[in-house]
Amino acid sequence: MQLCMTLMSDGGVRLCDQLAGAIIGKGGMRIKQIRMESGATITIDELQPGATDRIINITGSQDQIQNAQYLLQMR
Repeated sequence: MQLCMTLMSDGGVRLCDQLAGAIIGKGGMRIKQIRMESGATITIDELQPGATDRIINITGSQDQIQNAQYLLQMR
């Protein structure tokens, strides 16, 4: 599977839908762990009709955002 994750200038991440399950994890465990470790607030948008990417919204301090982005890439 090709890596299809792009960091966005606003601190979010654009993610191809094929990776969403790997990022969320079974029962949401992986994304919960990333939230806890980074301290950031992370939400994942639903896939919009006709779209192939989802947007992961990350908010918090600059350090929290950078840490969350790093952890998201460490799959």
